Amino acid sequence: MISIEEIKQMIIKSETEWLKETHPENTSQMYINGVVDEINDCKNIDDIAIFYGDRGYGITEAYECIIHVLRENTQLKD
Repeated sequence: MISIEEIKQMIIKSETEWLKETHPENTSQMYINGVVDEINDCKNIDDIAIFYGDRGYGITEAYECIIHVLRENTQLKD
C-alpha cells in the first residue's frame, strides 16, 4: 500500500521536474518551494486533485494526473 506522504513526494518530484523542463529560465526556487508547500499541505487525494484543479484541470483530468504519476513511479506486483 502507498501512503499519502509517498504519493505527495511522487507528485512533488513530477511537478518539480516538469517546471524545470518547461520553464528552465523562469522557474525560481521560490515558486518551486510554493508548489512543494501546497502539495505538502494536502491531507488526502481529493486535496491533491484540488491542487490540480486550481491550475485549470477539470476534476477528471486532475485524477488522471494523479494516476499517471502513480503509474510512472510504482510497479504492480504479480
